[in-house]
Amino acid sequence: NPSVDPMAQRNCTGISGGNANSCMEEAASLFCSRLIPPPENCVRDLTAHIASQVQAVDQKRLDGKETYSRLGLEMDAPGRSL
Repeated sequence: NPSVDPMAQRNCTGISGGNANSCMEEAASLFCSRLIPPPENCVRDLTAHIASQVQAVDQKRLDGKETYSRLGLEMDAPGRSL
């Protein structure tokens, strides 16, 4: 994962017009190359989807102790009861 591995980050370059990078585009291209015939705008659409999902996961990433917040859940009992 280039977002986590510093050695892989050097190979990823930003793509203008969004949060995507060249590694996401490469993964999308590899996937789309397996589809016969490939859908229109497959690489572009899949790259945008990958970027949006990575961004959503990064926004939810919190300290491991904040399990309820991390999962987007509300606590159903006061802290003392837990």
